[in-house]
Amino acid sequence: MVRRDDELPTQRIAGVEYLSCEWCGQAVSQLGTRTPRRYCKRSHRQRAFEARKHGEPMLRDKPAVAGVQSATGPEPVAVEPDPPAAAPVVVPLPQRPSRPEPPKAPTGPSRPVIPLPDPAVPRVRQKRLFPPFPRRAEQTELFADDEVQPDA
Repeated sequence: MVRRDDELPTQRIAGVEYLSCEWCGQAVSQLGTRTPRRYCKRSHRQRAFEARKHGEPMLRDKPAVAGVQSATGPEPVAVEPDPPAAAPVVVPLPQRPSRPEPPKAPTGPSRPVIPLPDPAVPRVRQKRLFPPFPRRAEQTELFADDEVQPDA
């Protein structure tokens, strides 16, 4: 036997019966649940708990807000026409007093000129990142000439 207090409010949408949210009254989907859901969102469950705790009515039980438009429609509001566009005002820029430019300082060489090396003078051998690999005396004999191959 089922008591009337335990029955949940239902809605019929497109031939399918849905339970209504206890807080807002919207349809609650029951897909994938073993026990029937009473709320459409977690926040509505929390709000309903707080309302019961403080003895306040649920959102669906509250009367409609007074700010809702009447059934006759909105009241006509007088609209003022826009004023005609004024012509843009052009303000001339103030003239700057001309200042005499200061005389420029004589320019000299900014840095000393480095002479180019003379190709007739032999240059000092450039330093390498790594010193040449030292070879033993027998190796220098073998590899002194590229045409001669060492005996294998």
